[in-house]
Amino acid sequence: MTRRVPFVAVLLAAALTVPALSDGAGRGKQPEYYLGYSGTHWPQDYNVMAGHCDREAIASFADPRAGVLSTRSPRDNRAAATLIGASIDELIGSNLGREIDDADRACLGHVLEIGRSGHRVVWDNAATGVHFEMVPDDGHSWVAGVCRDFKLAARSSSGKSKRHATACQHGAGLWQLSQL
Repeated sequence: MTRRVPFVAVLLAAALTVPALSDGAGRGKQPEYYLGYSGTHWPQDYNVMAGHCDREAIASFADPRAGVLSTRSPRDNRAAATLIGASIDELIGSNLGREIDDADRACLGHVLEIGRSGHRVVWDNAATGVHFEMVPDDGHSWVAGVCRDFKLAARSSSGKSKRHATACQHGAGLWQLSQL
């Protein structure tokens, strides 16, 4: 007589064999990759999991001629997720919106992609003097796909802004502001 293994036991065994996908805190080593909401395996977290987006590291992958991140990740041809959409200026105000560059958009997108719900992530754009603080909420399914609500605060010598917004996936690692 053969013995059947419960489905839950099979799932548990499979889950235990997957490489660590957390920030590796307390284990002394970095994970092989960071699993994003899009299912993309990101080789770096750019310190997002520690609460500070390393925009300089993300900027080192930016291609200023194309206005997009250069090819680094074999799955989706980008080194980091990114926030896209013309309404980004509306998100933080016209005075500050003109001062967002590709590295800031990559920080915004990477926080949406791998950031933990309720955990604040900060970064500074030294060139523009803008300080950002972002707190993503849980992801949820919507007609537009997987979406995440978030809070974003930005401040500089020209002003400050604090907003609640929603971004939805528009492809692997691409997040677009939503009018939901």
